[in-house]
Amino acid sequence: MHIFYAFRKPAFALLWSGQVISAFGDQLFSVAFLWLTTKQLGESAGVIFGTASLCALIFGPCSGILADRLNRRNLLIGADLARGFLVILLPLLLWLHMFEIWFLIPIILIKELLATFFEPALTASLPMLTDNTKILYAINNLMDMAKRFARMLCPGIAGLLLLYLSFAYFFTFDTISFVISAFVFLALGPCFRAGSSWPPLTIGQKNRHMLGDLRKDLVLSSARAYQNRQFFRAVLSLGIMNIAWSIIYIIGLPLWTQRVLHASPAIFGLIASAYGAGNIVGIFLSTLRRSLSLRGMYIGKAFQGLGFILLTLAPSSSIAMGVTFVSALCGSWGEPSITLMIQTEFSQEHVGKIYSLRSSLGQLGLTLGTMAASLVYYIFNVTTGIIMSGLFLVAISILCLALQRSPTKSDHQMTKLYNSDKVPALRSPSTVKRT
Repeated sequence: MHIFYAFRKPAFALLWSGQVISAFGDQLFSVAFLWLTTKQLGESAGVIFGTASLCALIFGPCSGILADRLNRRNLLIGADLARGFLVILLPLLLWLHMFEIWFLIPIILIKELLATFFEPALTASLPMLTDNTKILYAINNLMDMAKRFARMLCPGIAGLLLLYLSFAYFFTFDTISFVISAFVFLALGPCFRAGSSWPPLTIGQKNRHMLGDLRKDLVLSSARAYQNRQFFRAVLSLGIMNIAWSIIYIIGLPLWTQRVLHASPAIFGLIASAYGAGNIVGIFLSTLRRSLSLRGMYIGKAFQGLGFILLTLAPSSSIAMGVTFVSALCGSWGEPSITLMIQTEFSQEHVGKIYSLRSSLGQLGLTLGTMAASLVYYIFNVTTGIIMSGLFLVAISILCLALQRSPTKSDHQMTKLYNSDKVPALRSPSTVKRT
């Protein structure tokens, strides 16, 4: 299986190990942050998450352009170290008894901003690890599984640890994980340099201005993405689906655990862990597919929406964990195909920008969803809000299926490329015509 062949590459094995540790730190931070804000602010917590998503949305397109212009390895190291320095401020404030809940706003804003620079640089660099399409697909899945694996285990662990430890320890571990990740990129050296074929940006470039340059690249990448209609429809629909997902999962799930189940943070952590486990299984099953199609992703999203609706009927925490597991399994089915499309159907000097475009549309959905969650759960009770959002998710999925009734040309091309093994035009960026 190609998912195991990827680990034969020492550079990827080291990279994956570092990202697993970093993902665990991020999830411990997220669980503590999520529970702390929803416990103290209730529905108003959606404003904080929405503001953070809005920040990532605004700067997302520019981050992809810089990821294609600058030395990606240096960008990855800088983003990790900066986030580590930022997060360590939280335990210091807690230990000094100077912490206020609103201190979280600038910290989460800057942390999300730095993440928008990190993710496209990392995704655009992965094709340098292999020229085999199936191994690249496996690498994408494994990188995604690292985050989902942490999402599966960390909430349950965090819920139990919160019975004995303070939030300061969670934030401290996240800082340590960022430092470890930065040292991994440093240790990878030239094999993960991922230098761009474009010259570095400088203020004094002749006949060119940096802002005009960025605008030109942004327009060009957006046009390239729009020309691939199947890809553009897929990322646009995922952004819209994120509205419903964020209302349900980010804000609704902790509120439902508190107000309907009347459960402790440990139970919330276990339910979130079940969701992470479903993600892992879904990604793993996606790796075993012999053909790639966006239709499978839409079908999975429809079943995910139905799963969220059934969650509101769960009479106990154990049944809730089972329902969230199945919902996550269906929701993650087929999503890695989007990343492979970005890496194989677009030129290497546009990968970072296209990935940022996808991320920006996803962040737009998260921004609208988390901000709308405050209004939804103010007007309706938690159960009704989750049901309405689940129906919205099902409706969008069915609409996308209706627009794509049979396998498209893009589906056939992606499957053919996947079975041919070779990644086209990724190892020779210097041959790409510069505009």
